[in-house]
Amino acid sequence: MCMKLREYQNEIKRYCDRNNLSFDKIMTSIKGCGNDSIIFQIAGDKPNKQGLLDETPLPTVLIMRKSKNGTGVEFEQTEYTKKYLAQ
Repeated sequence: MCMKLREYQNEIKRYCDRNNLSFDKIMTSIKGCGNDSIIFQIAGDKPNKQGLLDETPLPTVLIMRKSKNGTGVEFEQTEYTKKYLAQ
């Protein structure tokens, strides 16, 4: 079962606010999900591509995972996070 984005929307918003990242860009980004994670990608200069969904290489801007203790989520920034999400 895929991690559900709506369940974690408040945590994502708080993380973006604390780290001066654009919540709107994250929410409109391309997402790939697994049981314990969601990977956010930005199309950037490839506007009609779907990233993980159509196997187009796009920059991953943020990774969200269920925490190891299972009580919340953890975020991991990449080298593209600030470039594409900074406010």
